[in-house]
Amino acid sequence: MGKQAARQAARRSAAAAQARLMQEGLERDKRCAALGVQVLAALRERDRLVEQAELAAGHRDLRRQQSLTRRVGGRMRKNRHREADGSG
Repeated sequence: MGKQAARQAARRSAAAAQARLMQEGLERDKRCAALGVQVLAALRERDRLVEQAELAAGHRDLRRQQSLTRRVGGRMRKNRHREADGSG
């Protein structure tokens, strides 16, 4: 094999190796992009579930406060009535 043929073979080999590396890089980028989409979807779902849980907890707290207010308010009314009747 002459020098020119060896150089051409080396260039072809280098070009093939470079093409392989580029293809592997593209495939890796596609996998990373797909994983990124999955992560974002999972984060959105997590945020939605957290918001639902916070809203549910807020509603429970509100109901507890309303219940407590009704109970305390009822006792206060009873006490006022007793005081007004003179039995307190």
